[in-house]
Amino acid sequence: MASRKRAFGLAVVAGALVMALWTWRAADAGPVRTRGSAAPAAATQPRTATPRAPEPEPAPAAPVPQPPRTESLVPVPARPEQPGDGGTTATVAAWLRSNAEEARRAVDILCQEHESLRFERVFPPHKTEQDAAEFMALQVDWMATEHHPEPVLGAAHLATGLRDRVRDLGPDWLLKLTDDDLRGLDFSWLQRLREFDHWTPRLVGPPSNWPREDSPFLPLADYLQLQTWGKLRFAAALRTGDLLAASADVQHLAQLLHSQGILVADMVALALMNMDARMRDTAEQMGSSVTGWEPRPVDAELRDRFKRMSAASLGFMLPGVPEDVMRRALACSPTRCVTLIEGTAQFSHFEHFWPEPVGRTSPDALVAAAGCDGGLLRRARSVPPADLEAALAFLREGPSAGVASLFVDFGAR
Repeated sequence: MASRKRAFGLAVVAGALVMALWTWRAADAGPVRTRGSAAPAAATQPRTATPRAPEPEPAPAAPVPQPPRTESLVPVPARPEQPGDGGTTATVAAWLRSNAEEARRAVDILCQEHESLRFERVFPPHKTEQDAAEFMALQVDWMATEHHPEPVLGAAHLATGLRDRVRDLGPDWLLKLTDDDLRGLDFSWLQRLREFDHWTPRLVGPPSNWPREDSPFLPLADYLQLQTWGKLRFAAALRTGDLLAASADVQHLAQLLHSQGILVADMVALALMNMDARMRDTAEQMGSSVTGWEPRPVDAELRDRFKRMSAASLGFMLPGVPEDVMRRALACSPTRCVTLIEGTAQFSHFEHFWPEPVGRTSPDALVAAAGCDGGLLRRARSVPPADLEAALAFLREGPSAGVASLFVDFGAR
């Protein structure tokens, strides 16, 4: 329905959350499986990929693999009653008030989680000298938006048939990918990424002609395609014997994704780091040398806690949460820029439902102090107010339902 589309039309907020949670399920399909050591096959000849027109056939839907269930680290509190179809503006205001009260109680838990998580072990601080934006704008596929209904395919586009095949192989992808699957793939663009130390979500290349900078509709790169490239890179490296170089390529791609400050990019970055760690274990089991291969400490517990903390952090930005609580939660968020920018968009979406004036420090000052992207903030601030139907839909079905997300067992979703 139209109002639902308006509510979740902001790709950088709701679309990113939906895609991010889907990514987590797809990424956690299970360990890499192999039959054992095998003689490396002959290296395939690379080709140079060129931009091409969109393929006419749509990708068929596929069942989403379910991750293993994990236990919540804290008790699940009583949640506000879910609104029904007959909800009113007062229903949304009551939910915001309940969220604010929960924020006061939960901020200590968020900070305790942050202290023990030490997310910087996975993604240490990065330089900001060489931006990959212009290079990646021509490499990646760009997903269709409400303002640009046709996707734009980049030089690193993967044929729909190959993407579907990799997805359908599930945890057996390393075992079942064949030489024919890998033939003709050019991984040189992954190696070129070493020239860059960060990737801002600036609209350059094809997306620069899409929405204006003050529009909330942000084109999203096809981040799941980058996750597929990681699998293909490792599968090819198993044949050519350059697993260590493949690990460096995948880890660097993950670091660039993390530097974007977008939740879905962070989710895919963690999925790539998890893939790298599992590939190291697989290589060692097969008798390959793993000397010098240093995977980042990514495990199921860290990923689950990161998901809960990232989703809950946005709830601390909603109207009604006192500024001192919001600032403390922001300092304890594992992804400060994501929280600031996507939280600002959620605030703009729901502010008119809060019955009292909201006095808040300008997010511009907070974004500048955190070193986040000002262009994304301008888009976030231009998010239109949600209508009642859309707000009630968010409360019923939204993947991030305020501060209470901190207590959600995402493994059961």
